[in-house]
Amino acid sequence: MKMTFNITKNSILAKRIRKFKSLKRAYFSLIILVSLYFISLLGPLLVNNKALLVKYENKYYSPLYTDLFTNNYYDAKFFGQDSIMGQKKYGEPHYRLLKKKFEVENNGDFVIMPLYPYSPYEDVLSELDEQYIDLNGNNKWDPSEPFNDENNDGILNVYRPATFPDSIHIMGTDNQGRDVLARLIYGFRISITFALIVTVLSYTIGILMGGILGFYGGKVDIIGMRFIEIYASMPFLFILMILGNFLKPNIFILAFMYIILTDGLEYAGI
Repeated sequence: MKMTFNITKNSILAKRIRKFKSLKRAYFSLIILVSLYFISLLGPLLVNNKALLVKYENKYYSPLYTDLFTNNYYDAKFFGQDSIMGQKKYGEPHYRLLKKKFEVENNGDFVIMPLYPYSPYEDVLSELDEQYIDLNGNNKWDPSEPFNDENNDGILNVYRPATFPDSIHIMGTDNQGRDVLARLIYGFRISITFALIVTVLSYTIGILMGGILGFYGGKVDIIGMRFIEIYASMPFLFILMILGNFLKPNIFILAFMYIILTDGLEYAGI
């Protein structure tokens, strides 16, 4: 047992781990990166415009759970949405505005939203616009038309274009009215997930192919290496664009295509 412990302790892997830990900036950067990735995986629970829990007419609903784990969608009439927003009678409610409505009515109904209640894909600025009465029906505000002056500045405030960071939108919004922080968190998750898939599959496929060429050697090795060299000389971006038009790939297919066209063959050669 003692001998086994010494071999494990002094193995190449153990030495590399100790060396990596001695590089403080790299070691703590890894911890930060892993922590941020874990937080991004919880993005739908922490950053989302769908309610975690809704109580309406003594019934409880979980729209976020329904959206993530089932194919069912709540009808807006369950929450009286057709009478709140002037939207279609059948469609998903606007939960942030529904929460405000329930708070005003104070009849026991409530909406519990995620910690940061915004989606990376929605326009969050239009709901902040000060509302006006379009008397002449021209779909724009005229100075003679009354409006709800929420901040008492005498001006109809329309939150366009992008806003700067504030207490509501921590990192502001982009030029399409989408929350930047929400987009950053979801984009980070997609980017790191793609990188992890590419790395794992690249080494797996590359080592497997390279092992086969090296094991059999001879003609197998020569033909295989020539194939790799020819394939590596092809323009990667154009091939990926052509294949993308035919396959319409998701993140997993795209990662696999990227591996086959680039990294996998490179590692096989090594």
